[in-house]
Amino acid sequence: SDLAITNEGDRTQHKGKPFFFTEYAHAMGNAVGNFAEYWDAFYAHDSLAGGCIWDWVDQAVWKTTDRLGPDGRRIRHLAYGGDFDDHPNDGPFCCNGLVGPLREVTPKLLEVAHVHRVLVVGALGDRALPVGADLRAARTGGAEGLSPVLCLTLWNRYSFTYADEFDCRWELLADGVAVASGTAEVPHLAPLTRGELRIPLGTRSLVRGREYFLNVSFATKEAARGVPKGWVVARDQIAVNQSHAENAECAEEVSVPPSLCASVVKTHAECAEVAEVPTAIKVRYGGIVAEFSKTTGTLSRLEMGGATILADADGLAAGPRLTCMRALTDNDVWMRSRTDREGFFNIYDTGLTQLSYHEPVVEVSGGALGDRALPVGTDLRVVRVGDCVPHPLEVRCSVVVHGAKTGGWRHESRWRFGADGAIELEERVEPFGTMPFLPRLGTSWRLSPALEHIRWYGRGPFENYIDRKTAAFVGRYESTVADQYVEYERPQDCGYKSDVRWVALTDDAGRGVRFSANRPLFVQALHFTWEDLEFARHRGGQDRIWNPPVPRPEVFLNLDVGQCGLGGASCGPRPMDKYLLPPRPETWTLRLEPVP
Repeated sequence: SDLAITNEGDRTQHKGKPFFFTEYAHAMGNAVGNFAEYWDAFYAHDSLAGGCIWDWVDQAVWKTTDRLGPDGRRIRHLAYGGDFDDHPNDGPFCCNGLVGPLREVTPKLLEVAHVHRVLVVGALGDRALPVGADLRAARTGGAEGLSPVLCLTLWNRYSFTYADEFDCRWELLADGVAVASGTAEVPHLAPLTRGELRIPLGTRSLVRGREYFLNVSFATKEAARGVPKGWVVARDQIAVNQSHAENAECAEEVSVPPSLCASVVKTHAECAEVAEVPTAIKVRYGGIVAEFSKTTGTLSRLEMGGATILADADGLAAGPRLTCMRALTDNDVWMRSRTDREGFFNIYDTGLTQLSYHEPVVEVSGGALGDRALPVGTDLRVVRVGDCVPHPLEVRCSVVVHGAKTGGWRHESRWRFGADGAIELEERVEPFGTMPFLPRLGTSWRLSPALEHIRWYGRGPFENYIDRKTAAFVGRYESTVADQYVEYERPQDCGYKSDVRWVALTDDAGRGVRFSANRPLFVQALHFTWEDLEFARHRGGQDRIWNPPVPRPEVFLNLDVGQCGLGGASCGPRPMDKYLLPPRPETWTLRLEPVP
């Protein structure tokens, strides 16, 4: 699974002879994981001549049902094996294309197109500039005051075309916002050679605490052979610095402002109203209204800036719950397998598909209370927090998360309230018992239906995963929750965004909440739960199931710190080892702030 064949190939009797893979990637459903690593290996070994992706198009066919749609016409759907009560059947195995059955572009096609690009830009020595560096330090020779030039490598992978047959444009992003752009002269670089590309950035310095990326693209100069003028044939994104990783906890103008980084919080004599009753703890502070349930052991209601972010309904916990499941993709078939010699388990046999939450503890401390919790039954009281207190007002929640079998986690959350209307949430999880590799790990939130609009700073704009994200550049994007759903013929996990620095969900009036973290997150926002998708359609060999998932009004948000890759196990290996997610202790910090 870690492409060991590339090393074996040079030690066999076929050394020096071309090797062509008849099938090395299987594009079934949400697929084509670790595709870039295959091509890194292909270009690293002259004997590897590429291979076939299986295949180009999903081969589903229309089937008309006896149901009537809102327009009064009969509903039809795209059918696959088993939809005609055919036995035996391979289920959706005919739906393994890079494009959909209607020839629509998919996220996996965009990944393949990017990996296959023939003009490749990289940093000199693959080394990023240090935080706070002056871009003039990267210029070529000459006296001070000349326009600085950033020197990059250019690899022309065309076989017969010179690089300067294309125009080059560049764009410099600071925290995902374009701050400069222009054109660059493309060198007369011969096919299958490498050279230097010089980007004239102009006189400017990097601002400490900001994260910079350089986007470079190449487009056709003239229309030819059915390709229009200006058609982008290749693009790359270069990390100019790594400020987010180095300064996320205490940086200016980035995701986590310094107000919650210091050991003290200045509150300007704001008052925190704290009430504890036998079933809940209620906090009103700095524009925040929060309620914590002693029954569920988590947040049960949250209002920020006058907008309702979440609220429990009929016993359903809306606040964050530690979860690990996703609607298994077609390539997650290895997660459905019985225990094998490598120690993999059927995820259903482990009981992690039905988590339960026990031994909830909710207590409050901090502020004028010091480390004392309010006694049970205390009426609403005003706790005055001084101008500078050693410990901000804090609510601690803990639960024990059990699977139906042996494994689970101890989950502790510490909620710290700031007078600026923001909340710092420190999460700690400790696994126990026997568990397999996990599909994902993070907290699941059930947000208000009003929070339909989504903006994020991370990879996008289309769906991407830990092992299929090279085509999705880091930037700022906006969309709707409804549009995050990617419709595969057999519904399955979809819509994730990787390396997310922050994500904001708002209502039509622009009010809502922004989540950021001290580490990049995997974020998913849908109108479906994982079970809505998992049980909507049949798999290979099963009897016909056609229960198209119906969007729910709520927003189901996953904020994850771990994710298993997609791989290609529907007809090939599971994800590479580096993209597997073993159970392990995790600690991370979220920040919630009101929008606007």
